[in-house]
Amino acid sequence: MQCPLCGTRKPRRFCPAKSAQICSICCATKREVEIDCPVSCGYLREGYNYAEVKNPLEQRARTLSFERTFDRTFLIANEALLMELWQVIWEAFQSIRSLHDSDVISALAALEKTYRTLDSGLYYDSRPENSLQQLLYSKLKEHLDIKMQNPDVQQHHLKVSTVVDCLNFMQQFAQMKSSGRPLSRGFLLQLEEIFARMPGKSTSAEPRILLS
Repeated sequence: MQCPLCGTRKPRRFCPAKSAQICSICCATKREVEIDCPVSCGYLREGYNYAEVKNPLEQRARTLSFERTFDRTFLIANEALLMELWQVIWEAFQSIRSLHDSDVISALAALEKTYRTLDSGLYYDSRPENSLQQLLYSKLKEHLDIKMQNPDVQQHHLKVSTVVDCLNFMQQFAQMKSSGRPLSRGFLLQLEEIFARMPGKSTSAEPRILLS
């Protein structure tokens, strides 16, 4: 019996995306490139964990650069909104399993561009062309528009500039957590872990969002 992808090596791993046994080399080299890996795949998770262990200095450098732009004060001030928007993305992924990191990043970039024009006194809807990205864009924008039109119980109005900053943060965070491969779901996998360790409402003054 041979691996159905390379046709030469013995299959040793079950691939949920292909519903077949494949060889370990094809699993490692074709992952998120030719193979559209689901976030439930244990080998995918192991791959992301190994990448962080293999390049700890590179990972830390990326995190430190990110922290210089978005510090602890920013996270505490905007945690509620960030968690709400991430939940919108995560819930969308539950019904749109073909969503990838690149779709999320593109939708966020388009949304940031839209709100930047609004912040400058103009308005232009920079809706993405891709249908999946359009759907995510619409879900996020609907949530933001409702919050901006309806102040919270403390009568706090959500500023456009705050929305822009949060969308920029989300893009950079998604890029940092993505593998960069065409079919990457590293960021979506990170969202799963975030919601798994944050099941309830926090009463701590510390931000629940962790950059590393």
